[in-house]
Amino acid sequence: MNRADFDSLVEETSNAVCQVVKPPHIERLESDEVDQLHAALATAQASFPVIGKNSTNPHFRSSYSGMDDVKKALSQPLGDNNLSVTVQPVRMDGEWVARGVLRHKSGQWIAGFLPLMLMKRDMQALKSAMTYAQRTLTIALTGAASGDDDDGNAACEPAKQPSASDKSAAAMSMLKAALDGNDETEARKVLARIKLRESEKALPKGTSTKAQKMFDETFATETANG
Repeated sequence: MNRADFDSLVEETSNAVCQVVKPPHIERLESDEVDQLHAALATAQASFPVIGKNSTNPHFRSSYSGMDDVKKALSQPLGDNNLSVTVQPVRMDGEWVARGVLRHKSGQWIAGFLPLMLMKRDMQALKSAMTYAQRTLTIALTGAASGDDDDGNAACEPAKQPSASDKSAAAMSMLKAALDGNDETEARKVLARIKLRESEKALPKGTSTKAQKMFDETFATETANG
């Protein structure tokens, strides 16, 4: 079975399963009555500790509240007040999302959704996305305070601008691709753009000199070899 057939089979199976198990209230955010749940949650929140940050993100060299931290902080207060949280992946409008539900023993509930952003189409990526969604939805539905709250600063920070060396490296990479392909016409175009961008001070001084040297060396060699 090729990849296209496999993906098609997964899609058909997923749709079939979702049609069977999808309850009528799947897209609702709360039950008809929520008074008992709200009362229990208010009591539970009074004993919530600030969630610890005992997990480490190696990419950003920072600490954050992992799922273990969330469970350790919230399991007892929630259980004492007959509350529980479940998070599951569901199919909605052709996309996978995580649906979190905070339930009370009375049968009352409130729900929330979080899209599952998958960088890759495999189980490892799904597990990673679900772990993040489980942590985020549990905190959101219970109103707990996470130790990694940055007051939205990360969302407001401007995107990092490329440095002069990054721009120069990108330009040289484009030229090298043309040279490696032995495409003199394209290489000349790239070289001309580099010279123009340097004259506009969009590239650091000296970039065009390096580029010209690469161009000359490549095609001088081609000419010498006949």
